Amino acid sequence: MVATTFDPTAAVSLTLAAQRYFATKLAGQAGKLIRVSTKASGCTGFAYVLDMVEQAQEGDQLLTFGDVALAVDPAALELIQGTEIDLVKDG
Repeated sequence: MVATTFDPTAAVSLTLAAQRYFATKLAGQAGKLIRVSTKASGCTGFAYVLDMVEQAQEGDQLLTFGDVALAVDPAALELIQGTEIDLVKDG
């Protein structure tokens, strides 16, 4: 068992389950990374957007979690600061 401490000042963090999921999706996709951004979404304000991309965009904050490279859109950073991305399977 691995114990981690939640850091609300971190840009974004990934749970081990999310790291494994993204690593599987990126396997065989040399050079690709996951980009996190947000978009306006009706009455609720914003929606999270996760894309597999060839490269980060200018100004993105680059983070590495094991074999997973994550780029965070600077416009989304203040909205998602401290967010922990997890993988949960229903059913």
